[in-house]
Amino acid sequence: MRRKEQWTYPRRLRDQELLGWGHEAAHYGSVETDALRLGEVPSEEQSRWFEMNYGVSKDVYEKYKGAHNFADVLDCHFGMIQLLAFRRRHHTRKANFTSIF
Repeated sequence: MRRKEQWTYPRRLRDQELLGWGHEAAHYGSVETDALRLGEVPSEEQSRWFEMNYGVSKDVYEKYKGAHNFADVLDCHFGMIQLLAFRRRHHTRKANFTSIF
């Protein structure tokens, strides 16, 4: 989960070593692996990150994880959150660049 969290940071603040390890260890991780990790090492910060990026708390995930396609929907939500964050960063940079001229 820390690997996914790093992707939400601006590029200059990312821990590249952690990203490399995470990529090798859990390529294409999912809500299941993030929830498992959160269960092993619970923290308030990680719980907030999980809820912000998946749209539900870990407790809600645990309650409905057996429901058909529930994990797929949450993984899609995570992907959309990341896409929107990327678009916001890109738009801001573009606006700043054009304002220089």
